[in-house]
Amino acid sequence: MRNKLTTYLGSLFGGLVVLYLLLVIGTIYLASEQTELLGQVSDKEASIGMLESKYYTSIAALNDANPAALGFAVPTQKSYARAASGPALTRADY
Repeated sequence: MRNKLTTYLGSLFGGLVVLYLLLVIGTIYLASEQTELLGQVSDKEASIGMLESKYYTSIAALNDANPAALGFAVPTQKSYARAASGPALTRADY
């Protein structure tokens, strides 16, 4: 009986040690993946910043340009399109 209990407890202890080592390895792996993802996020933020600066530079160039030089003409008359009204259903929950 005692020999059987010792074997059981020994195998349980061995299993717990293996589980602990697997959890430590998993934690280290996930920490390294998180560090890599943070680097990728900062790279994407930098590329987005460059795109934004290009966009604002282009918008500033358009604002400073003469519209007639770009092919635009002054409208001869102003007219507005009427919006088509949709069905007017209301639901009052009082």
